[in-house]
Amino acid sequence: MRFGKKIDAKDQEVILEAARNSTEFHKKLWAESIKEARETAEKDMDVEFIDDIDKTPFIEKTKPLVEQYRKDYKEVDELLTTIEKVRSK
Repeated sequence: MRFGKKIDAKDQEVILEAARNSTEFHKKLWAESIKEARETAEKDMDVEFIDDIDKTPFIEKTKPLVEQYRKDYKEVDELLTTIEKVRSK
């Protein structure tokens, strides 16, 4: 990754490492926040979460719409292609 010619390679690496560490820290905080929000919703608001849903029928029904968006919007196609690559690993 290039930051510009005024920042030397060593400083670029320090910045990248700080960004990586920040991202990992944010992921941890986000997961904790979601867990707390879910617990509050269940306990205080009587919300029931259903996690084991078969999404296949929804995916099949929306396939034509997704394909149309892929054709109409290059960015959508690129994003979905990237997601598919990551999921296949």
